[in-house]
Amino acid sequence: MQLQAKTAQVGALGGIFHLHSLSQVGLLTSNQGKAKFVYSDHPLNQSFGLPFDYNGTLDILIVPGQKGFLIFWFEKSLLASRNAGQLVNPVQVQEGSHTVYSSVFETNITIHSLAANENELAVLTRESNLYYGSLGILTNFMIKFAHQNVWSQDAALMFSNLGMLEILTPIPDSVFPAFDFQKCLVNIQAVLMDPQLQVDVCKVELLQGEFENKMYVIDMNSKLELTALMIPRPGTSPIPLAVVSNPHSVGLQAIIYEDGYTYGGNTKHKLNISLRQQHHSGRADPNFTSSIKRPTMSTITLDIANKEISCVDLKPLTALISIGCDLKKKIVIQNKISACYKGILDPVALQDNYTYVIEKWREEKFQEVMEAEYVLLELNGLFTYTYSLTAGTALCRAQPQNWTSIMWNASEERPFAWDRENYVSCHDPNNNAPLKWPEVPYQILGGRTANKVIFNQRNGIYIFFISVVDPYYSYCHLETTFSVYVYGAFPLPFSHSAIITTLLVVATLLSVWLAYMVPKLLHMEQGHRFRGFWVGLCRRCRQSCACFR
Repeated sequence: MQLQAKTAQVGALGGIFHLHSLSQVGLLTSNQGKAKFVYSDHPLNQSFGLPFDYNGTLDILIVPGQKGFLIFWFEKSLLASRNAGQLVNPVQVQEGSHTVYSSVFETNITIHSLAANENELAVLTRESNLYYGSLGILTNFMIKFAHQNVWSQDAALMFSNLGMLEILTPIPDSVFPAFDFQKCLVNIQAVLMDPQLQVDVCKVELLQGEFENKMYVIDMNSKLELTALMIPRPGTSPIPLAVVSNPHSVGLQAIIYEDGYTYGGNTKHKLNISLRQQHHSGRADPNFTSSIKRPTMSTITLDIANKEISCVDLKPLTALISIGCDLKKKIVIQNKISACYKGILDPVALQDNYTYVIEKWREEKFQEVMEAEYVLLELNGLFTYTYSLTAGTALCRAQPQNWTSIMWNASEERPFAWDRENYVSCHDPNNNAPLKWPEVPYQILGGRTANKVIFNQRNGIYIFFISVVDPYYSYCHLETTFSVYVYGAFPLPFSHSAIITTLLVVATLLSVWLAYMVPKLLHMEQGHRFRGFWVGLCRRCRQSCACFR
């Protein structure tokens, strides 16, 4: 079987997030005319898509919106999948609210071309019939419009706007090589007003949400809160349904409640939708979730379950969600002791330990105090500091990383690249590096240990580079530089033994110097005068002593 890709109708949000490229998907066939999808990415690679019937070469139309919606078709078949091929079902054909054909294959029509947007489907057949359908969350079906002579071999369909379909037919010019196009505009809402179609009235008057067509970011350990408003027709009870296109990465919870009345007396219903990583939802099997270390994408779509085909103007509310780094986040270093530079502390208190708080900010707004694992490096090459823990006292199972090992394996472009991408915890049970040197300093701060930086007896400024290495804290490379001014480090006091030793050394050196210099001076002229002075002084002393006798 052949697998072909066509993306002619992909819009600004077109494409399919769930399969980053069609090269990651394979289509297996069997002798019984069945096919199924296989996937290369975790966790979809652990199972196949469910088998589906096919009877010809299929083209693929990727529905815009990045919701994982695929349409498979050829002349005698029309299939649809809302989850990137995991479940593939035939598109039904209805008359009014009743299903008359469970698949296009049963209608005995020949499909010529088709078009789709996020909510609608149109099919033009060689029998010059036009079919219109709705791409819903739960069901996909289409109805047949009244017969019109609109088919030609070169005719093509295109949605120019919501509920506005164009049938384009090129008109060749015998003189000029360019083509003009004959445009047949079809107002879907006006056609559906035909009583012969027996179309039910839409049960919803308004479905509105501020998140429509926007993009949001969910970083690790973060969540997203969205709200929407639904106003049903009086006497009806439509069911809103919120779904994500990538449930392996994003989990959601939704609640709905009455929130007052309109001026016309209709009940307003408000929906609160809470989204967070599936890993942290607490409701998914670990084999179902995608890798938490890897950024992913998803969409959130709010629509009405089993929506009537007449709800042309009521398109689904869709937003794009990036499970990854929030570029507006940063870390800020703050000293939580401020009295030291206000003159409150005395010099003795200045020798006490100081602690610094690492805070997370987003758009200059404080978020939380960071307690993840991080590393420091003095940028000026000063190493007059150490750490309070060693690999052994930090209870490491394996040999921990350090700046020496990181720089040894680093590239020239990023010599200080110690971050969440290459960090391996020594407490990880999957880390098989043997603990050969338990006495080496443990250079990772924060996290599960109470490791601290200890400065030596040196006054001065330290410029530190800080990098958050915890791979489970954020998808961002959180790093910055900050300075620490160490002062009040007094000289170490001398003990009595040190003083005695110093005096003995000085006395010995003085004695040696005198033993060398005195004989040398006695043989010089100054030495003779010095010697005569002392000899004369001794004689006078003897004479004075003799007089007292």
